[in-house]
Amino acid sequence: MKPKILFADKRPMCDEAMRLLYDVGEVVWAVGDTEYELIRDVKDAVVVISGLRFISRNVIFAAEKLRGIVAYGVGYDHIDVAAATEKKVYVANTPGVNVISVAEYAVGLMLSVARRIPQQNASVKAGKWLRWELMGNELWGKTLGIVGLGQVGTHLAILGKAFGMKVLSFTRHPSKERAEKWGVEFVDLNTLMKTSDFVVVCCALTDETRGMVSEKEIELMKPSAYLINVARGQVVDEHALVKALREKRIAGAGVDVFEKEPVDPNNPLLKFDNVIVSAHVAGFSVESMKRLQMTVAEEAVRIVKGLPPKYQVNKVSHKL
Repeated sequence: MKPKILFADKRPMCDEAMRLLYDVGEVVWAVGDTEYELIRDVKDAVVVISGLRFISRNVIFAAEKLRGIVAYGVGYDHIDVAAATEKKVYVANTPGVNVISVAEYAVGLMLSVARRIPQQNASVKAGKWLRWELMGNELWGKTLGIVGLGQVGTHLAILGKAFGMKVLSFTRHPSKERAEKWGVEFVDLNTLMKTSDFVVVCCALTDETRGMVSEKEIELMKPSAYLINVARGQVVDEHALVKALREKRIAGAGVDVFEKEPVDPNNPLLKFDNVIVSAHVAGFSVESMKRLQMTVAEEAVRIVKGLPPKYQVNKVSHKL
């Protein structure tokens, strides 16, 4: 009997990725939404794949044959990693698959808020012909401040330079070598907030970064500056951002992520004309989804074959 590969929640997978899974295992999908039902389904699973469904300690220890859990995406905060490590179960994710998509989307938000593209689209479709009234700003010659120079941040730096922007970055790991390689100037967070025309938040959500862009930081921004968040909603103090927009202390914002998702229809950020919002889709593209699905399948196959995953996030070093 083939090893059981369990999808904890329904996630799209391309045919090529599914063929990889079917070659090594029996692929099944969990039924129901409760922890009790997942415990029932996971009992004989060797690998669990989960997008958002919480893989709790109870679930992990109920799985008698479990070797690994693969997160369908970069984030793995929905998995009890400590419990998995205690049980010597691999946890893997899919880093880097959506880097290009997120960086490009950040530029799209920058262009949208600066050139007022959505407003132009809406006005023309409404039978209006507004030109001078909706005039916007160029990116060329402006300062781009990148909060977090990981994979997304470094690709965004390349795109910013291509637009003729000066690129600043705040990161926990600055170095002369990285500055030269990516053409950025490393500064402290306060300096970045004060001097940037576009502040793009693209760092990971950690205990250190949670609430990092608070009211104090937002108050430092120029009245002509825009704040773009393609990281996680919890990195930016949403109430402080709303306050700054209401008081017209910044020019606008592009928000792909919210503190609560799906976003509450009454969230004040949805009411501003100078705020572009989207449903946490910066990393979604045809190309990035194919990369993600293939990585998920490849990691699951490695675990089924008794190999450690390539993108292991916990410290389980021995073969199972």
